[in-house]
Amino acid sequence: YCDHAGTMFSINFCEAVESEKEDWNRTKRLSQLSSTWTNDQKAAFTALLKAEELYSTAHAHGEIDMAGTMRDLYAMGAQQGLRDNFLAAIQTFETGKLPTERPQEFQSADAELNSIYRNALALAESQKENYGAMQPEDMRAAEGAWITYRGAWVTLGKLRYPAVSRESWMVLLTKDRIEILKGAFCEMGSDKYPCPKDGDVQPVHPLP
Repeated sequence: YCDHAGTMFSINFCEAVESEKEDWNRTKRLSQLSSTWTNDQKAAFTALLKAEELYSTAHAHGEIDMAGTMRDLYAMGAQQGLRDNFLAAIQTFETGKLPTERPQEFQSADAELNSIYRNALALAESQKENYGAMQPEDMRAAEGAWITYRGAWVTLGKLRYPAVSRESWMVLLTKDRIEILKGAFCEMGSDKYPCPKDGDVQPVHPLP
């Protein structure tokens, strides 16, 4: 059926099926990676997985332009992108390649994030009446979900990767969030952080 999907309804349906398959495979790989962890580490990881699901869902529904018939595909793509990055991060850290961010970077990274978030929120407010536009309250929900997600990462990091300081994790997650919010400007058609053109090098997210 999906090999011959020709309507937007069937394309969205088939993309949803494919996303479920990707989620299942990703969950299986994450379970394998954490199978030998201690009970405390597994408990922290379970909390992180729940936070990641809430954050990726909030991002997909709150920080993506939802105009047009392809909106469901865009949302699913955004959600799957964050989840793929999450798996890649765990895989990277499990090889021993851990974050090297300096704790003293946090103040400047946090200030940059706050500035970008405020500007993104103001832009969303100015466009909220447009069809399919991002809504400020949805962006606030995504930011709140990210704060919980960041905290869950820090908790796991302390237990599983104790060589990395809490501040280093905070810097890493903050830098990653900055790149996500720059993408929101692209979604809103802003020249401040425009969308990459065809052939341009895509921005590399700090996580992983």
